[in-house]
Amino acid sequence: MMRQAELKQSIIQRLDRMQPEQLAFVVSFLDTFETYSQSVSQSQLTAEKRHELITSLKGKYAYTSTSSDDFARRKQDEIDWEERNQ
Repeated sequence: MMRQAELKQSIIQRLDRMQPEQLAFVVSFLDTFETYSQSVSQSQLTAEKRHELITSLKGKYAYTSTSSDDFARRKQDEIDWEERNQ
């Protein structure tokens, strides 16, 4: 894999060979890419904060999972235990 300096040099060489309209397209693409990257970064941050808030609100039950699959598994375990102990 190329090092950062090699990648930059390769990009510069390619840019030097482009026509003005191609360069304008590259600039437009980079603007779009930056906007998308910022949006993804912000939504990940929001998801992390939401997870932290949920965990903090769960208090003494913070260690428990909230997925419905886990709930169904625990419920089935309870049913199995009750059937064995009747």
